[in-house]
Amino acid sequence: MIATPELRPFLLLLAAVAIPAFLLLVGKKEALLVWLGITLSVQVFDSQFFTNLPASRVIGLLCGPGLLAYGFALYRTALGRLWLVNFAYLVLLAIVFGWLWPWPDTTHARPFTLQAGGRSVVYLVKCVTDVSLTVFVASMLREPRRVWLLMKGFLGGAVATACAGLVQAGTGYDLYFSITGLNEYVISNTTRPRGLSFEPRALGMACVYGIVLALIGRRRLGRAWGVALAVCCAGLAVSGSFSAIGLFGAGLAGVALASRGAERRVILGLIIGVAMTGLVLAAGFPGFFRDTDDE
Repeated sequence: MIATPELRPFLLLLAAVAIPAFLLLVGKKEALLVWLGITLSVQVFDSQFFTNLPASRVIGLLCGPGLLAYGFALYRTALGRLWLVNFAYLVLLAIVFGWLWPWPDTTHARPFTLQAGGRSVVYLVKCVTDVSLTVFVASMLREPRRVWLLMKGFLGGAVATACAGLVQAGTGYDLYFSITGLNEYVISNTTRPRGLSFEPRALGMACVYGIVLALIGRRRLGRAWGVALAVCCAGLAVSGSFSAIGLFGAGLAGVALASRGAERRVILGLIIGVAMTGLVLAAGFPGFFRDTDDE
């Protein structure tokens, strides 16, 4: 039996909490690192209950108790003390402007999470979860081999969302809406897919990161790197996102500087290929690249 649209977001939030919680419980931290990479490029597990809650922040929230173990070590460093002072200042501002003298809600229509008091709580929690997630990732990446685990998860998610975007571009089938039941998206002439992301820009961004990671990890991926590269390039092309194309140029420029010989020629060919594809799409579909949908 298929879950109703009203139930699907709750089930996805449950999965976003249960999967990392189980991995932490059984001590599978390397698998949790892969899961983190997937959630960074696939947005179907991001929750919109009460407030926007990315699945990656759920991991940070669950790792919060572990942050206490680093508390004293953090305090012993100059940068750590500076961060703690800054956080105390944010707490003071939240108390003063969120509760003592809050900005009034003149419409009387905003939910608690969009009022001054609610926003102060939400952003303080986000700040703590971001630091907690940063500490977890930093502690895991002390072993260089684990860097590839994070990259592999991210690349796998990028390929998945690119495939979903290509299916949507060809058929108009919105897989994101089918999975989440949220934010039904209508594409003009089926040329603005979003894959497994909330919007086309996020699809394009994920594909750019996938392209860069495929180029960096081509020796580890073997023959699969060409497939991953082609799929992500196609996903970027159909996303029609100006910001993603700008990021694409910057990312490949960085990879090209670190490459040499034949590798650099491959990267140059990619830049020319995507540029020519963009010109063809812009000429054939004048409304393809536009800012109203996603920028």
